[in-house]
Amino acid sequence: MKIKKKRIWRILYLLAENKRIMTASELGKLVGVSQRTIKSDIKEIAELAMSCGCKLITHKACGYSLHVVDPEVYEEIVSLLNTNFSDREYCETFDSKANEITRHLLMKNQFIKEEDLADEMFISLSTVKSNINNVKAIIQKFNLSYISKKNEGIMIEGLELNKRFCMLELLLKHHVNAIPLIDYPEFEALFELESPSLSMIRQVILKQLRENNVHIIDSNMHRIVRYIALMYKRHDLGYVVEIDPSIIYVCERLEEFKFSLRLIRELSRKYGLIELDYKEVIGLTILFLYFIDVSLEDNLLDRYGPEIYFLANDFRLKVLNKIRTVTNIDFRSMPNEQLLNALFIPYAFRYKFSTISYNLYLGRNINNNDISLSPLMIVIASIGRQFLNSHLEIEFNDFFIYEFASRLYYLMMQVHYKYKKRNIIIVMRNGINSGLVTKDKLISTFGADKFNRIDLMEFYEVRGKDQANYDCVLLNSDPFYYKNYHTPAIISNTILTREQLQEINVKIIQKGYCMYDVLETMDMQDKLKVETLSVNNRQEFFGMLKFRFGYDEKQNERIMNLYSSDQFIVNDTLSIMVYPHLCKESLLEIYHLDKPFLWNKQNVSTIIVFAIDFNYDLYKVKLMQQILEILVNDQMYLNSIDSSFVMKDLVNKVMVECIN
Repeated sequence: MKIKKKRIWRILYLLAENKRIMTASELGKLVGVSQRTIKSDIKEIAELAMSCGCKLITHKACGYSLHVVDPEVYEEIVSLLNTNFSDREYCETFDSKANEITRHLLMKNQFIKEEDLADEMFISLSTVKSNINNVKAIIQKFNLSYISKKNEGIMIEGLELNKRFCMLELLLKHHVNAIPLIDYPEFEALFELESPSLSMIRQVILKQLRENNVHIIDSNMHRIVRYIALMYKRHDLGYVVEIDPSIIYVCERLEEFKFSLRLIRELSRKYGLIELDYKEVIGLTILFLYFIDVSLEDNLLDRYGPEIYFLANDFRLKVLNKIRTVTNIDFRSMPNEQLLNALFIPYAFRYKFSTISYNLYLGRNINNNDISLSPLMIVIASIGRQFLNSHLEIEFNDFFIYEFASRLYYLMMQVHYKYKKRNIIIVMRNGINSGLVTKDKLISTFGADKFNRIDLMEFYEVRGKDQANYDCVLLNSDPFYYKNYHTPAIISNTILTREQLQEINVKIIQKGYCMYDVLETMDMQDKLKVETLSVNNRQEFFGMLKFRFGYDEKQNERIMNLYSSDQFIVNDTLSIMVYPHLCKESLLEIYHLDKPFLWNKQNVSTIIVFAIDFNYDLYKVKLMQQILEILVNDQMYLNSIDSSFVMKDLVNKVMVECIN
């Protein structure tokens, strides 16, 4: 099933997903066209709806909705629509005229004049010419060259494997059940086989993965299936894969090569596909190596060899040194070698295989598993990515940032605040023995390690004790009996209720963690700076920072160039770290925008600016991570923050909500 205009499918998805009347204006904003365009599309939308088991209903002066006519057909179509359009970022945003031109040039194996290409694509010659630089930018990511010869025309030149990788990415939507939306049948046909189906190929791959010691990042599985179809189609068309012997030497000793060989043979045995030649198997192996999910249970040195292992180790050391220099955070002091080397193994292969290139993800909708809710780790990972991209000839993409950030987050989970064990008095009107019930409940709930001592006393005994030695008194009596005492008291039953246990946790247990001591070392102003700000774009905001911190124009330009991490926005909230050497003081500032605007194509309503000299203190890193995590995760709490808040309010929130 296919229709030329992608937006027609997307409008149908929006109507099916929202299950309500939607106006032409609302639909237009969501798909990026005018209200008039939506109305001109109504006939096509209605025709598509009828073929999908539903009817488009027009509500006069209100909008449009869907009425299900054939539930069985409709549910199947809705499943397909979800496959195409329900990602966090719909991949149509990655498509462009440059992509279309690149697809057509890759399909040629000879020169074509620009005017002939324009006629073939039904676009103007000026459109072709104006997009050539963008075409060059795309193919450069795959180590391909743009060739132009007078009187002959233009073409793309390079290794067959690189052309395939570029084609694979230009497919944009890789899911095996996706609806074709590119409107280039000859190109799309390269990614389908008459037999077996893509779903059958996927099942064979999954079965082989379960039976062999190879792990693939799950979000890349559909890419691999599509590549296998492309591999057979291009081979049948006579296109030959050429691979440097040094790359073959590295690959043929790996489990991933043996796996690729077994997979090709299984497809041949089960479905009668031809057994491809050695270099085709190596090409598939390289794709697997780019997408492997390296298991920490493996001996990385033995499995991938010293050359790759020590190259990954070198990447790790260089990036951690850079992070240390920029942020004064030293992750090298933590047991991270295996964890981070595993991250860099696939990138070591990319670096080692310098003639092969796959450095662009045009259609990838990154599933970040909510790691972006830790803005500090995202910022730190972005610093690492920026450094690596500027010093190596391979590209570390956005997905690398999420992978790296998740590993840094895991490392910070191993950092535990110092804990001062609590001293508690239990006073029971029903006798000391009843206090044993309360004591046992405290220990079973919070653990014996949380307490230095739990003393059972009669009320009159409390008066003779130095209460400065205790953190709390639990009273099974009316509060008016407890007057003029300095130690905090909590009224409790003999059998503590859930609410009382929560109160004890917040007021007693959590305060044992020395977060206030950590806050003290940060040298931050106690009062938060919270403002409502009127700016219209990214440049204006950094202009405001220029005046805020007293930078000159040159410094301001440098600051704007530093913030590669400011593309990661969560819950309409952007977090920006000002590096210690650019700021004279530690700070945390919250700017509520009076009017939200687009920042790197994402909506922003709040901007958090922070600057901390971490001074190699991981406790500071931990606390700032948790504060920022709460701010971006709890939109209602963030919106409630005004200039009356102080830093201790945020730490109290961390104590209540965050686990040590």
